[in-house]
Amino acid sequence: MVHVPGSLGDSGFHRDPSAKAIQPLVSKPSTKKNPARSKPLRKKMKAPGSDADAQDDLKAVRTDESLEIAYHKKELHTFLIKNPVMQIIKPKNISDLKGPVQKPTARSSKLEAAKALLHLIKESGITIGSFDANDLFDTRLSVITTAMMSIFDLLKPLVGEKSVTPKIATRSTDDMLGSLPTLN
Repeated sequence: MVHVPGSLGDSGFHRDPSAKAIQPLVSKPSTKKNPARSKPLRKKMKAPGSDADAQDDLKAVRTDESLEIAYHKKELHTFLIKNPVMQIIKPKNISDLKGPVQKPTARSSKLEAAKALLHLIKESGITIGSFDANDLFDTRLSVITTAMMSIFDLLKPLVGEKSVTPKIATRSTDDMLGSLPTLN
């Protein structure tokens, strides 16, 4: 056999037939089948008067709550990505939401609506990205207001709503006495 420089070695063309006989032993899986043993199912025993059923119900409630939270977070995330107003202000970091948030009221100007929207977003703990204010002011007032109300509706199940109590003007006794006419 001639070995050519640069070749990878023995191509096997002129190999000695006795070389084939020396092969490493490979263990083959045995063909003997073991019958599968079936284990009897064991039922968990509950102590009389235990709250095992209540714990199972509590786990189910926790699962339902976490499922609802996951759903609402997904809806909020989708809204923050797809809404045209949100695309302008580029909100970030919605992982640590804060709350509760106050329900916004309708505004009569774009400036007031934009300020209320930004306040709501900051109040909820969402970071606002850098944006061009002119792009926001080029948006119709109704679109800004709709975005503001929509984000509130999406945040409410996650962080809650602040209850707003109307402020009642209270006057001290001295103020009331001072406003009475004097008798001469």
